[in-house]
Order: sequence, then structure tokens, then C-alpha cells
Amino acid sequence: MNGRVSQLRTGIVTARRQTLGLVESIPDHLWTWQPFEGANHVAWTLLHLLVAQDWGPTALGDPQRDHACHDELLARGPLSDRALYPGREEILEALARSQARFLERLDEIDEHDLSRETSGPIAAFAPNLGCVLDAHIWHEGFHAGQIAVIRKALGLPVAFG
Repeated sequence: MNGRVSQLRTGIVTARRQTLGLVESIPDHLWTWQPFEGANHVAWTLLHLLVAQDWGPTALGDPQRDHACHDELLARGPLSDRALYPGREEILEALARSQARFLERLDEIDEHDLSRETSGPIAAFAPNLGCVLDAHIWHEGFHAGQIAVIRKALGLPVAFG
């Protein structure tokens, strides 16, 4: 694997490890706790990251979206009813499978693929595949920061993944 693709892969793996490290010690019953009404909570955030990760393989040429079934729930915004969301293990297992699929597709590309142009709404902020992959990393980091704030508000110890 070449240098830039390898760097992107490392960033994607590291960002996910950080996110999972932050949620590891948050009890399941607190996965829909919100510091204020309308704030993202752990369950919504992880499902959002799962659905967002579906777009990685799509950008890499795989048209199948495995988690589109959550689009409608996510569109409603973060809801406080824990029963509306899949269980902890189901979400974590889906994240692991999705990450593996994404990395598998990523391992198939080379440096030249990174300049491949995107189209549709995503092209406005990510005009090529390299930008899509960069955005994937900072997007996960953005949401990991939200989870870090939830941890702090709950009085949980600092975690760095």
C-alpha cells in the first residue's frame, strides 16, 4: 500500500479506536442520555457514524449500503427513548463489520484513485476521493468529541481510546 492511502487508513482506524474507547465504559442505559434536549447522544452518534461509514465503500465503488435501514430513525434526530435504538452489542458489532468492509475496499485502491472526482452533493465539500477519505476521519473525530463531552457531563473519567 502506498504512502497516502496508508496514512488515510491509519487515520480511519485510529479515529474509530478513539470513538470505541470513549463509549466502552458508558453503560448501555446511558447511551441515550443528553446533556440538553436535542443534543446528540451515544446511540444516535454511533448509528450516524455507522450510516456515514456506508458511504466510504460507496465512494470506493461499492454501491451497496448495508445500514440505510437506520436513515429514517436518524432523520428524526436524537430521541431519548433507548428502546428505539439497537442494543449496544448490535451497534458495536455492526460498526466492526462496517469498518472491516470499508478497510477491505480501501486496501484495493492506490494513490491515483485519490484524485478521482466525486459527484452529487458530496462534491461541494469533497471534490475527490482523497477529500472524502479525509472528511471521514475528521467527521468521526468531531463526533468522538461530542461523546467525550457526554462522558465529562456524566462524571466519567477521561478516556483517550
